[in-house]
Amino acid sequence: MNDNISFEYLADCPEYAQACAAWIYGRWSLQMEGVTLDSVLVNFDKASQKEGIPLAVVAVDNERKVPVACGVLTMQDGGEMWSHHTPWITSVYTHYRYRRQGIAKVILKRLEDEARCLEYKDVYLKSGSAAGFYLIMGYEALETINTKETGAGTMTLLKKKLC
Repeated sequence: MNDNISFEYLADCPEYAQACAAWIYGRWSLQMEGVTLDSVLVNFDKASQKEGIPLAVVAVDNERKVPVACGVLTMQDGGEMWSHHTPWITSVYTHYRYRRQGIAKVILKRLEDEARCLEYKDVYLKSGSAAGFYLIMGYEALETINTKETGAGTMTLLKKKLC
């Protein structure tokens, strides 16, 4: 991994909230009915804290002074179908120029550690085309449904035991 990359709470660098919100909105807005860029930014603003949930982590290229990846620990992302599960890891995104360097793995681990510190025993996420990545990272597929909302044509609910 690039030695210039650091992993920070979004609370320590709130100036990167807009970039993170733009990435998430640009990548997933067509899958999220009724979501606007402003509503995604509000969610990142709420996650700009260091304790509790929601909580966002951002990877920063310190040489270029730009955010390069992000992820959020939140209470809910399952919609009605999976609403009984909590907490969730969401909004894991790495800028295309920084992919395949292990940055998403570090963000994922960091968010899992945050959930563990808050005494959660499990963490959940849902994925379309990246489900294989999460399986490699120790997640278990609980359910896969067919959907037109993802390019993969499926959405998989995944869970990781934290203890």
